Amino acid sequence: MDKVEEKVCSTKKRLLFEVIFYVILFLFTWLVYYIYKPMFSYIRNGVVAQTFALFGVVICISLLIILKKLNKLNTEVLILFMILISYFIRVGYMLNTGYNLRQYDTVSTNFNGHEGYALTIFSTGKLPDNNGYQFYHPPLNAAIQAVFMKINEALMPVVGGSQFDATDVHQLFQTCQVLSVMYTVVITITSYKILKELNFKGKALILSFAFLCFFPRFIQLSAQLNNDLICIMFCFLAIYYTIKWYHKHSFVNILLIALFIGLAMNSKISGAVICIPTAIIFVLEFIKSIKKKENIAKICFQYAAFLLVCAPIGLWFQVYAKMRFDQPFGFVFSNLNHNLSTADHNIFERIFLFINFSEIFGKIYPNAWENYSLLNYALKSAIFGEFGFWQGESFAVLAIFFQYIFFFTSLALFILYFIRSKKENFLIKLLGASIIISQVVAIIYFYIQMPYGCTMDFRYIVPIVIGYAILIGGAHTKFEETNKYMKYCKFVEYMMVGFLFFSNVFYLICI
Repeated sequence: MDKVEEKVCSTKKRLLFEVIFYVILFLFTWLVYYIYKPMFSYIRNGVVAQTFALFGVVICISLLIILKKLNKLNTEVLILFMILISYFIRVGYMLNTGYNLRQYDTVSTNFNGHEGYALTIFSTGKLPDNNGYQFYHPPLNAAIQAVFMKINEALMPVVGGSQFDATDVHQLFQTCQVLSVMYTVVITITSYKILKELNFKGKALILSFAFLCFFPRFIQLSAQLNNDLICIMFCFLAIYYTIKWYHKHSFVNILLIALFIGLAMNSKISGAVICIPTAIIFVLEFIKSIKKKENIAKICFQYAAFLLVCAPIGLWFQVYAKMRFDQPFGFVFSNLNHNLSTADHNIFERIFLFINFSEIFGKIYPNAWENYSLLNYALKSAIFGEFGFWQGESFAVLAIFFQYIFFFTSLALFILYFIRSKKENFLIKLLGASIIISQVVAIIYFYIQMPYGCTMDFRYIVPIVIGYAILIGGAHTKFEETNKYMKYCKFVEYMMVGFLFFSNVFYLICI
């Protein structure tokens, strides 16, 4: 009984520490926003923000070196500093990026982009009276932004100074970038908890977490204001509680899975894709309970509760939009610029031609108006989005170079891992493979249905990185234990480190 009480007490302490950590970072991010955002155009756009971010990164690295020399650097401390370093890089990028810069479907001349969505709720307290352009999306992201704008409307005259104008709705909307940064913090910490729940330790934990912590697309997402990021955050949380439920079939865990999948779908209907790995685990656990003739009624009751919570939260807007606007279920805005069409290329060229030298070497940055190869566009947009940049080409080329080598060599590593591990590491292999395959199938289907340059973007499949990190950790653990294939495993990991390093340096100093 003492051990149980000790474990409960330890869990409460960790939860309290996590809450305090979130609150401190949130308030610090909010404060930094009001201090540094007005300096965006000082001397050269973003130079102050870059200096602040670089200063934070240098302090963290310096403290790590000191702790290493004092023999006080353990895995948990290293993880904490990795979180902080990634945080400073993302905050620096956010401070250096306006609400109308490198955004997706956010600002619209017809006032029906994601900004218009949030401002409609902010000004009227109601949903839009039409489903044009981005108004067809569920409203959770816009509603949260509207509430945060109300808070900043009251706060801005007090703390904002002469550089801020609380009557400027664009300035109010831009404050929601603070939320975006915090969403990425939640994703980062949830990533660590996912890997810990899978019992990764030592180098396997550090390497797989580094992949998630420093994955470059999260830097760009930290300043973007559409509904991608909040949906991704809830997908990560859903996966975490799916793993916890697999280990312990508690009623609380399955309700939390239902809540977070529902909220993901209430942010963006494509969040439903994350149901696939969860559903596979549900089915397998149900079959197991039937074979053992144990807990069948309990699991059926939990699955019913899951549906009762998840379905209303995730689907209410689909019903509302159908009744109000006759919007089809699963509707996606498809009235795109015909110049973005890739339909003049056949399916083989668009989807199955993996090595396409014109796509790889034609231009450094992805171009939705010219590119058509799904794999190559997805890989490049995983670093740069759909945008070009005015400097930093050398770092960009190095990031792409290491990324391509890492991608293809890691696929071979995963296949080797599956072959050599046989029946071992069942959950790791199941979860990693099901997340990756479901996301890949989803974007292929999407691209076939809508053959446009913009539908190849990596932003549609960001949860795939969870599956990738899980398999990286699983492969390292397996080959480290058997002391086989470690040279190849380390080569793949060096390529990963090169990809992450040059990508993050690019965003830290080249924007």
